Amino acid sequence: MTASATLDSVPVTDLRRPIRRGVAALALLAAVFGGWAGLAQIEGAVVSGGQIVVAGKPQLVQSLDGGIVREIAVRSGDRVQAGDVLVQLDATLVETNLGIARVRLADALALRARLESEQAGLAEPVFRYPELPFARPATAAQEEAQRRIFAARAEVLTGGQAQLQEALRQSEARIDGLEAQIAAKREQAALLEEDLANARSLNEQGLVAGRELNDITRSVASIDGEIESLEAEIASVRIEMEDARLATLQKEREFRESVASDLREASAQVDELMLEIVTRSAELERTVVRSPAEGVVHDVQVATLGGVIAPGATLLQVVPLGTGVEFELRVDPRAIDQVHPGQPAEIVIAPLDPATTPRLQAEVREVPAAAVTDPQSGESFYRVTLSVTPEELDRLGSDIALIPGMPVEAFLQTGGHSVMAFLLHPISSHLNRAFRES
Repeated sequence: MTASATLDSVPVTDLRRPIRRGVAALALLAAVFGGWAGLAQIEGAVVSGGQIVVAGKPQLVQSLDGGIVREIAVRSGDRVQAGDVLVQLDATLVETNLGIARVRLADALALRARLESEQAGLAEPVFRYPELPFARPATAAQEEAQRRIFAARAEVLTGGQAQLQEALRQSEARIDGLEAQIAAKREQAALLEEDLANARSLNEQGLVAGRELNDITRSVASIDGEIESLEAEIASVRIEMEDARLATLQKEREFRESVASDLREASAQVDELMLEIVTRSAELERTVVRSPAEGVVHDVQVATLGGVIAPGATLLQVVPLGTGVEFELRVDPRAIDQVHPGQPAEIVIAPLDPATTPRLQAEVREVPAAAVTDPQSGESFYRVTLSVTPEELDRLGSDIALIPGMPVEAFLQTGGHSVMAFLLHPISSHLNRAFRES
């Protein structure tokens, strides 16, 4: 048997049919995969980490005035009620200033009462005080001091009146004496007039010398001059009396004006001291730092008794209870355009077992307008807030407590996309960038 005969006797296998079947199978597989990739939907999401926070945020407890720490009544983690004492500041200086202001106010009230009595023309001062919780009445010693001043001023005023009356009485007596002298002089002048008339008649008859007539004439003229002098003196005395009256009236007017002026100043001082006492009382109340709400003490920043607190400094925080919780995320600025209020989300609480803890359905409540920067890492992010309904929180069960600060991971749903779109997205993005660069 020849070699050619041997080769001719080997059967020839036809490979075209298996190849066609393989190609058909691959085409069918590609068609099925392409159809599935084009029809199957995959939910997209923005994945962000965050933490649980208290709804309404922790409340900062600050000291408006500052001071020296005398007592620290709480520690971080303590539960407090609204109005509970948190920190006690030293009140020695405030109490001293308040006591001084109250003493000054009592003095000013007694002074004002005395001036009001003087202005009303009362014989004795009447002390009345406003019904104010922070204003105490003047002490007996303070009132007695004002009574002595009232009596001394009244004595000066009445003494001036008595001096005036005595001066007027003496002036009237002096005028009476001068008028009596004038009357006597006029009688004397009348007699001399008769003598002068008789002397003229006798002189005409040659019975009286002219020298005697001249003497009588000079006597009449002298008496007339004395009368005029006495009348002028009476007028001068009357002027002095009027001047004394005017001087006394001027003193009384000046006294009344002085009382009115002093009363205005005393009233202004009373108002000023009342305001100071109100301010000091409020400052005294603020030395006792109280809790603004029911909650848990957090981040206590005072630890040293006798330490100095600066005005406006934050002492601690109170995390309110009963206001619910929210979830605060740190969203990458590159994904913030895919986040909007009302957007659905799923929350996974990191510390809890995912096998037994359900995912919480949430909703984006707030998207800020600007990013913030972490001062430590320098990383920029958007602080996005998610809210969860109470019914959804109840799914966790009563044995799970959500504590502020727990880390969470959230999936902010951005809508469904086909598998094909996800597969082609890197290629299309690369081609789009390449065409733009060219």
